[in-house]
Amino acid sequence: MKPHGVSAASEHRPGDRFLFGPFEFRPVERLLLHQSVPVVLGSRAMDILLCLLDRHGDVVSPAELLASVWSEISVEPAALRVQISALRKALANADPGTRQQQGRPRLGPPGRHQSRAPPT
Repeated sequence: MKPHGVSAASEHRPGDRFLFGPFEFRPVERLLLHQSVPVVLGSRAMDILLCLLDRHGDVVSPAELLASVWSEISVEPAALRVQISALRKALANADPGTRQQQGRPRLGPPGRHQSRAPPT
């Protein structure tokens, strides 16, 4: 059994990064930075962020997120809500002044998740 998030991160090469607003995400390193300062993010929330960034511009359904992030096990949709909440909180705590900034992954309304951040 592969650890979660391995397959998505392995599709990227060292040096790949996503820039959105004041954030930078390095998928191979599994590192989220806010203005060069690391942001603490749990592994499942990081997997969700990577899935949304990989699908920038697309609406990603909860079923697609569940299948991507929890591909090896079956979980309740509440687990996704908990992780989306953790991701929102981490982004907001790191940069409280720009909650709805253009370029930040849009996490909501419930049932629809969209990312507008292009890879760089």
